[in-house]
Amino acid sequence: MERRRAALLLLAPLLVPALGLVSDGWAQTKIARVGILTRPLLSGTDRDQNYERFVLALAQQGWSEGKNISFEYRTAVGNPPQYDDSAAELVRLKVDVIYANNGPATRAAHAATRNISIIGLDLTSDPVATGYAESYGRPGGNLTGFFLDAPEFAASGLNA
Repeated sequence: MERRRAALLLLAPLLVPALGLVSDGWAQTKIARVGILTRPLLSGTDRDQNYERFVLALAQQGWSEGKNISFEYRTAVGNPPQYDDSAAELVRLKVDVIYANNGPATRAAHAATRNISIIGLDLTSDPVATGYAESYGRPGGNLTGFFLDAPEFAASGLNA
């Protein structure tokens, strides 16, 4: 659970540059839409604590839900192939950025769009070997995030 919290806090600040909105004043006139592609949301205390930390990290960067940012949550409801449909739906909704918080979600988001910025959390894949990035020195593309290429983390359930 601590690794999941740490990853969430590390990735929250990536939303600001991925949105690319602060410098041109766009965030002051339009609500940014963030698509979150995830497994079903946790219930109870863990979900509340994770969500509160996420919201706090964004607030520290000047983002406030309902004021200048909104979230579209989509899940695979225990069926990883359903991530493809959920990612396609976020693309149809024309969200400004997609946060994919596990390997299957990152793969689905990457397959669904080359135009929308994606922040991925994938602890089992090498971003160059999977085609997410052209190279480590010049990644290119629309995907950034946290990649470990450490499949042993997947066994813990963090990347499912």
